[in-house]
Amino acid sequence: MIFTVVDQARRAIRLTKERLEHILERPEMGGQEDRIRETIALPEIIKVSRHDPDVLCYYRWYEATPVTKKYLVCIVKVLNHEGFVITAFYTDKVKGGKTAWQR
Repeated sequence: MIFTVVDQARRAIRLTKERLEHILERPEMGGQEDRIRETIALPEIIKVSRHDPDVLCYYRWYEATPVTKKYLVCIVKVLNHEGFVITAFYTDKVKGGKTAWQR
């Protein structure tokens, strides 16, 4: 276990070592663990995946990233009011899907 963070709905979301290793396959994600935690704890918007209603996409905008101005999106699977990070990466825009929550 790398960390557990509580999201805006008071769900415990965990990032495991195995999932972090997957995330770090993207070179720009090195050293971004604090931002992953921040994005889940303090997102700007959360979308429900179009493919799986148990998957939430947490977005937060960052002016400075290893790849210019981008959103960090953390993809989280939620079961029984707790979840785990599937992956995380930088993206240009918030993708489609139903809005579950917005600041």
